[in-house]
Amino acid sequence: MQVKLSGISETVPSIDRAYTLSLLKRRNNFDTSGKKVDLPPEAKLNTLIASIANETGNIQQKEFYFNGNQLILSEYQRRIYTPELIKAIAELGKKGLKEDSEFKVVVVGQDKPLKERNYVTASDFFSYNHCPHRVWRDAHSDPKERDPVNAFMKLLWEKGIQHENDVMESLGEYVDLSDGSHEERVKKTLSAMEKGIPLIYHSLLVIDELKGEPDILQKQADGTYMPIDIKSALAFEGLNEGWDTGKMKEYYAMQLSVYIDALIRLGFAKEHRGVILDKDKNEVIYDLDQQRNKRDKTTFWELYHQKKEKVLALVQNREQNDPALFSGCKLCHWYSSCKAWCQENEHSSLIYKLGRSFSDKLREDIDINTVRELARVDVEQLMEEKEARKANGETFLHGIGDGHLVPMVRRARYMASGAKGVKILNPISFPKASVELHIDLETDPTQDLVYMHGVVIRKTTDKKYHPYNGKDENIEYKSFVAEEVSKEAEEKALREFWNFVRTQKDYIVYHYSHYEKTMYRKLMEKYPGIVTSEELTTFFNPERCVDLYKIIDRDTDWPLSSYSLKDIAKSVGFDWRVEQADTSMGVPEKASGAASIRWFNDWVKAKQAGSASGYTDKLMQKILDYNEDDCIATVVVKDYLEEEMKTYIQKLEEQLQKTNKETKPRTLISLPVIS
Repeated sequence: MQVKLSGISETVPSIDRAYTLSLLKRRNNFDTSGKKVDLPPEAKLNTLIASIANETGNIQQKEFYFNGNQLILSEYQRRIYTPELIKAIAELGKKGLKEDSEFKVVVVGQDKPLKERNYVTASDFFSYNHCPHRVWRDAHSDPKERDPVNAFMKLLWEKGIQHENDVMESLGEYVDLSDGSHEERVKKTLSAMEKGIPLIYHSLLVIDELKGEPDILQKQADGTYMPIDIKSALAFEGLNEGWDTGKMKEYYAMQLSVYIDALIRLGFAKEHRGVILDKDKNEVIYDLDQQRNKRDKTTFWELYHQKKEKVLALVQNREQNDPALFSGCKLCHWYSSCKAWCQENEHSSLIYKLGRSFSDKLREDIDINTVRELARVDVEQLMEEKEARKANGETFLHGIGDGHLVPMVRRARYMASGAKGVKILNPISFPKASVELHIDLETDPTQDLVYMHGVVIRKTTDKKYHPYNGKDENIEYKSFVAEEVSKEAEEKALREFWNFVRTQKDYIVYHYSHYEKTMYRKLMEKYPGIVTSEELTTFFNPERCVDLYKIIDRDTDWPLSSYSLKDIAKSVGFDWRVEQADTSMGVPEKASGAASIRWFNDWVKAKQAGSASGYTDKLMQKILDYNEDDCIATVVVKDYLEEEMKTYIQKLEEQLQKTNKETKPRTLISLPVIS
């Protein structure tokens, strides 16, 4: 689906050096002559808005809507705009009204005041680590705006709870404080620690601006308590940066810090130390006085206090921030509403690979907020400004160079133009063979299990694939499924897939992203003897294997915020047969990779419970259909790129003929294979 941008014309915005310079001046409080002026906050605000009004003539109507003598704001806008800003906007909106007219601010959807919260939790730090805006929304937004919990998150919660229960059963006797009201649990926690109970489960620590619920409090020899958090993952990140035993995970450290801070204030802890009980039930000490890494001397405890002030400011609504789209958004419960806001406001993070940190830096340094504003930027002018400031010892657009900015501006221009489909940047061609193998894996990361190998076998033909126009005799689908959650079942499915591959002779492999290559390498190491390193190298050799994502990412632009297989394939007309799951089966989740994981786990449980074969067959068929459509989607995208490449070649030939009018027209007879 193409991103629809309201308020953007069909004309490609031109790169505007004067506009870029005006942004720099406005951001740094220069007057029109270029002289630096010192303005009070209110004057800065009014000057900024007035300059926007003068430049656009409509006070950015994409963001502010005037109806007669009313300024219409959404509830979200009312929350993030200061009273001074709203007043200034309203004053500008009075143009054309009588002097004595009353100007009203109407807030759409405002039916209750902001929720007030004066404490931070360990969950707030987890959210902040992923997205600062989520902290603000969790504290202040209407829960009705949340997305339903997706299938994968439900599965993670269920497995996390089961792991926690298994851990607690292995620890012997403990006091469980999970029941009762908020006040009762706080009192019971203090009482249990005062009595010196050795092991306390699901306590509730509340003091000052802190609220924490550690999984376990364990009494130490000196009478203090150590917080323990149970995790169904590894306690350390991978070995890197010279650390012999791996690194502590930052968000684990921040969560433990909340508990330790509360315990110290309550008089039940002295040291900045906690424990992570990992997926293998290993007790891993987290020493928060340890520095973050070799280059950053900041300790985790110092980092906690730095972040706590930022998190608390968001929770207390002393600071606000805008939504922004980035790769981790789709698992968040605010994803749909944040995405809608970004689309409505043409937010710069709609640009593929731009992300939150980049959009924040553009806003902070040069007041770039929208796709259209980014599309008008003169990169050369900005880089000149950056070098000039660097020479003066100033920090400007830190971490952003022209190598990153050029493609962002190019994509912004393409999106702002209203174009549809692909824009080819470099010649694309595909290797030839008698058969194409379009492969896709289905995995359950919660159990470290590859439960399905899917492949569409397609005989080479000049006929392009058109989904849902009847059965294509040139296409056959095969799947190799792990029949249960076990290493034996996973190994059997892997062996069957590679036995099939060995029956193929003249073929080209197609897949989307490096995931398949990475997973088959891991499976080779996990089950030695099934496939050799030489076979894998041959299978994924670029001369006979095409990663379509690599081509999409490197050689094309699209008016999309995501270049996932689903987004790309849908934009060219393909759709998944199981886009909406069957609610009669008790699994109403929208079909996705996460839903497939859920269906597989439900299928295994149903088989073990002896459920009716009709139910289990239906579950498995949904998994198969989803995987087959994933494979066919790569067929559709590959065919689409080939067709568009013909147009690209035709345009190149026309350009060559135009520039060589006096010579014989030239024809492009060959292009390099780009895999």
